Amino acid sequence: MKRFLITTMLFCLVLLSAAQEQGIDSKRFYLKAGISGIGPNFYGLNDAPDDNFRKEVLKNTKINAYNFEVGSLFGIDMIDLGDQYQVGIDVNYLTVNYVSLSQSYDNEPDEDHSFFEIGSAIGPVFTYAPTKSFELDVFFKLNPTWISGDVISYGDQPMGYLGFKGMKYKMGLNARFDFLMLSAEFNPGYTVLQDWD
Repeated sequence: MKRFLITTMLFCLVLLSAAQEQGIDSKRFYLKAGISGIGPNFYGLNDAPDDNFRKEVLKNTKINAYNFEVGSLFGIDMIDLGDQYQVGIDVNYLTVNYVSLSQSYDNEPDEDHSFFEIGSAIGPVFTYAPTKSFELDVFFKLNPTWISGDVISYGDQPMGYLGFKGMKYKMGLNARFDFLMLSAEFNPGYTVLQDWD
Protein backbone atom coordinates (compact mmCIF):
# COMPACT_ATOMS: atom_id res chain seq x y z
CA MET A 1 0.00 0.00 0.00
CA LYS A 2 2.80 2.46 0.87
CA ARG A 3 4.52 1.72 -2.46
CA PHE A 4 1.26 2.38 -4.31
CA LEU A 5 0.72 5.69 -2.48
CA ILE A 6 4.28 6.88 -3.12
CA THR A 7 4.12 5.89 -6.82
CA THR A 8 0.78 7.64 -7.30
CA MET A 9 1.97 10.81 -5.56
CA LEU A 10 5.18 10.94 -7.62
CA PHE A 11 3.19 10.42 -10.82
CA CYS A 12 0.87 13.30 -9.86
CA LEU A 13 3.80 15.60 -9.07
CA VAL A 14 5.44 14.87 -12.43
CA LEU A 15 2.22 15.62 -14.30
CA LEU A 16 1.61 18.75 -12.22
CA SER A 17 5.11 20.00 -13.02
CA ALA A 18 4.49 19.37 -16.71
CA ALA A 19 1.14 21.16 -16.51
CA GLN A 20 2.67 24.26 -14.91
CA GLU A 21 5.13 24.51 -17.79
CA GLN A 22 2.22 24.87 -20.21
CA GLY A 23 1.34 28.36 -18.92
CA ILE A 24 -1.52 29.97 -17.08
CA ASP A 25 -4.08 29.16 -19.82
CA SER A 26 -4.03 25.52 -18.75
CA LYS A 27 -4.94 26.30 -15.15
CA ARG A 28 -8.66 26.57 -14.32
CA PHE A 29 -9.96 27.44 -10.87
CA TYR A 30 -13.23 25.86 -9.67
CA LEU A 31 -15.70 25.45 -6.80
CA LYS A 32 -17.38 22.06 -6.46
CA ALA A 33 -20.22 20.55 -4.44
CA GLY A 34 -21.81 17.13 -4.65
CA ILE A 35 -22.84 13.86 -3.10
CA SER A 36 -20.53 11.10 -1.84
CA GLY A 37 -20.49 7.38 -1.35
CA ILE A 38 -18.65 6.68 1.90
CA GLY A 39 -17.13 3.23 1.48
CA PRO A 40 -17.90 -0.18 2.99
CA ASN A 41 -15.91 0.28 6.23
CA PHE A 42 -17.31 3.64 7.29
CA TYR A 43 -17.77 3.83 11.08
CA GLY A 44 -15.54 0.73 11.44
CA LEU A 45 -18.36 -1.69 10.68
CA ASN A 46 -16.10 -4.09 8.77
CA ASP A 47 -14.10 -4.58 11.97
CA ALA A 48 -17.09 -6.14 13.74
CA PRO A 49 -16.46 -9.86 14.45
CA ASP A 50 -20.07 -10.75 13.62
CA ASP A 51 -21.30 -9.93 10.09
CA ASN A 52 -24.88 -10.02 11.36
CA PHE A 53 -24.06 -7.09 13.64
CA ARG A 54 -22.98 -5.02 10.64
CA LYS A 55 -26.16 -5.86 8.74
CA GLU A 56 -28.31 -5.02 11.77
CA VAL A 57 -26.62 -1.64 12.23
CA LEU A 58 -27.00 -0.71 8.57
CA LYS A 59 -30.64 -1.77 8.55
CA ASN A 60 -31.40 0.80 11.25
CA THR A 61 -29.12 3.54 9.90
CA LYS A 62 -29.81 6.46 7.58
CA ILE A 63 -26.69 7.97 5.96
CA ASN A 64 -26.27 11.11 3.85
CA ALA A 65 -22.87 12.26 2.58
CA TYR A 66 -21.80 15.46 0.80
CA ASN A 67 -18.59 17.10 -0.42
CA PHE A 68 -17.31 20.62 -1.11
CA GLU A 69 -14.00 21.46 -2.79
CA VAL A 70 -11.91 24.44 -3.87
CA GLY A 71 -9.32 23.60 -6.48
CA SER A 72 -7.74 23.97 -9.90
CA LEU A 73 -7.45 21.81 -12.98
CA PHE A 74 -4.05 21.77 -14.68
CA GLY A 75 -4.28 20.62 -18.30
CA ILE A 76 -1.42 18.61 -19.83
CA ASP A 77 -1.32 20.22 -23.27
CA MET A 78 1.59 18.10 -24.46
CA ILE A 79 -0.78 15.09 -24.37
CA ASP A 80 -2.85 15.95 -27.44
CA LEU A 81 -6.11 14.00 -27.62
CA GLY A 82 -8.01 16.39 -29.86
CA ASP A 83 -10.28 19.34 -29.21
CA GLN A 84 -12.82 17.54 -27.01
CA TYR A 85 -10.52 15.50 -24.73
CA GLN A 86 -7.82 16.43 -22.24
CA VAL A 87 -5.70 14.76 -19.56
CA GLY A 88 -4.66 16.77 -16.53
CA ILE A 89 -4.17 17.01 -12.79
CA ASP A 90 -6.95 17.90 -10.35
CA VAL A 91 -5.57 19.76 -7.30
CA ASN A 92 -7.82 20.49 -4.32
CA TYR A 93 -6.54 23.17 -1.98
CA LEU A 94 -9.44 22.44 0.36
CA THR A 95 -11.77 19.44 0.63
CA VAL A 96 -14.65 19.24 3.08
CA ASN A 97 -16.57 15.99 3.50
CA TYR A 98 -19.68 15.89 5.66
CA VAL A 99 -21.65 12.78 6.66
CA SER A 100 -24.82 12.66 8.73
CA LEU A 101 -25.64 9.27 10.23
CA SER A 102 -28.80 8.55 12.19
CA GLN A 103 -29.46 5.26 14.01
CA SER A 104 -32.93 4.34 15.25
CA TYR A 105 -33.75 1.42 17.54
CA ASP A 106 -36.92 0.34 19.32
CA ASN A 107 -37.21 1.52 22.95
CA GLU A 108 -33.94 3.48 22.75
CA PRO A 109 -33.07 7.12 22.00
CA ASP A 110 -31.95 7.88 18.46
CA GLU A 111 -28.19 8.20 17.98
CA ASP A 112 -27.17 10.93 15.54
CA HIS A 113 -23.64 11.47 14.20
CA SER A 114 -22.27 14.48 12.31
CA PHE A 115 -18.93 13.55 10.75
CA PHE A 116 -16.66 16.12 9.09
CA GLU A 117 -13.32 15.74 7.35
CA ILE A 118 -11.13 18.62 6.17
CA GLY A 119 -8.15 17.97 3.93
CA SER A 120 -6.71 18.37 0.45
CA ALA A 121 -6.45 16.11 -2.61
CA ILE A 122 -4.50 15.55 -5.82
CA GLY A 123 -4.80 13.16 -8.72
CA PRO A 124 -5.23 12.63 -12.46
CA VAL A 125 -8.36 13.74 -14.33
CA PHE A 126 -9.70 12.94 -17.80
CA THR A 127 -11.97 15.58 -19.38
CA TYR A 128 -14.52 15.30 -22.17
CA ALA A 129 -15.94 18.59 -23.50
CA PRO A 130 -19.01 18.07 -25.72
CA THR A 131 -19.42 21.89 -25.88
CA LYS A 132 -17.28 24.91 -24.96
CA SER A 133 -19.42 25.73 -21.91
CA PHE A 134 -20.00 22.20 -20.54
CA GLU A 135 -17.43 19.55 -19.60
CA LEU A 136 -17.41 16.15 -17.93
CA ASP A 137 -14.50 14.92 -15.79
CA VAL A 138 -13.58 11.46 -14.54
CA PHE A 139 -11.06 11.57 -11.69
CA PHE A 140 -9.09 9.64 -9.08
CA LYS A 141 -7.43 11.51 -6.21
CA LEU A 142 -5.50 10.84 -3.02
CA ASN A 143 -7.28 12.68 -0.20
CA PRO A 144 -5.16 13.10 2.97
CA THR A 145 -7.30 14.30 5.88
CA TRP A 146 -5.83 16.94 8.18
CA ILE A 147 -8.74 17.46 10.61
CA SER A 148 -11.71 15.17 11.22
CA GLY A 149 -14.39 14.86 13.83
CA ASP A 150 -17.60 13.20 14.92
CA VAL A 151 -20.23 15.06 16.96
CA ILE A 152 -22.65 12.59 18.56
CA SER A 153 -26.10 13.26 19.96
CA TYR A 154 -27.52 10.40 22.04
CA GLY A 155 -30.48 11.39 24.15
CA ASP A 156 -29.32 14.22 26.43
CA GLN A 157 -25.66 13.18 26.30
CA PRO A 158 -23.73 14.94 23.50
CA MET A 159 -20.15 13.79 22.97
CA GLY A 160 -17.53 13.92 20.28
CA TYR A 161 -14.30 12.69 18.75
CA LEU A 162 -11.53 14.60 17.00
CA GLY A 163 -8.62 13.47 14.84
CA PHE A 164 -5.68 14.85 12.89
CA LYS A 165 -4.68 11.88 10.73
CA GLY A 166 -6.29 10.01 7.88
CA MET A 167 -5.99 8.93 4.25
CA LYS A 168 -8.93 8.70 1.89
CA TYR A 169 -9.46 8.42 -1.85
CA LYS A 170 -11.81 10.15 -4.27
CA MET A 171 -13.05 8.74 -7.54
CA GLY A 172 -16.04 9.89 -9.50
CA LEU A 173 -17.62 12.14 -12.12
CA ASN A 174 -17.87 15.94 -12.40
CA ALA A 175 -20.22 18.03 -14.49
CA ARG A 176 -18.55 21.41 -15.02
CA PHE A 177 -20.06 24.74 -16.05
CA ASP A 178 -17.30 27.37 -16.25
CA PHE A 179 -15.83 27.47 -12.68
CA LEU A 180 -18.77 25.70 -11.00
CA MET A 181 -18.97 21.91 -10.64
CA LEU A 182 -21.43 19.30 -9.51
CA SER A 183 -20.07 15.88 -8.62
CA ALA A 184 -20.92 12.34 -7.61
CA GLU A 185 -18.02 10.50 -6.02
CA PHE A 186 -16.95 7.47 -4.01
CA ASN A 187 -14.81 8.43 -0.99
CA PRO A 188 -13.47 5.41 0.94
CA GLY A 189 -10.57 5.41 3.39
CA TYR A 190 -9.97 5.95 7.08
CA THR A 191 -9.53 8.63 9.74
CA VAL A 192 -8.21 8.21 13.28
CA LEU A 193 -10.46 9.81 15.94
CA GLN A 194 -9.96 10.27 19.67
CA ASP A 195 -12.36 11.20 22.47
CA TRP A 196 -12.42 14.98 23.16
CA ASP A 197 -14.81 15.31 26.14
